Amino acid sequence: MESRLVPRHRSDQLPDSLSTVLLVLPDRFEITSQLMDISCQGMKLAIPPTPVPLTIPRKTETVEVVFHASRLRVSCRCIYSSYNPDGSISMGMYVFDPHQQDQLRTLLAENE
Repeated sequence: MESRLVPRHRSDQLPDSLSTVLLVLPDRFEITSQLMDISCQGMKLAIPPTPVPLTIPRKTETVEVVFHASRLRVSCRCIYSSYNPDGSISMGMYVFDPHQQDQLRTLLAENE
């Protein structure tokens, strides 16, 4: 297994205020999500099962992630998204803007 160039933090390493985020889907629908892991370059999210099916983003579509505590808003490109057998959704995203990567790096450093 290759080593990563940037540190990745698991959800159990994050304070509660940082591990719950607001996901803004391409159709502007907003849903609360849980971070599974995060680095300054990307993140993995879990969305709990919903009573109404969501239009999940496809690969390369852009979504926004809003961190409640800091009001930081990050644009991400979807790397993958899939429904799990229990109805939850898993998503992987890449933060493509270097300035937003720096903001995310600062946010993570403040919460270590």
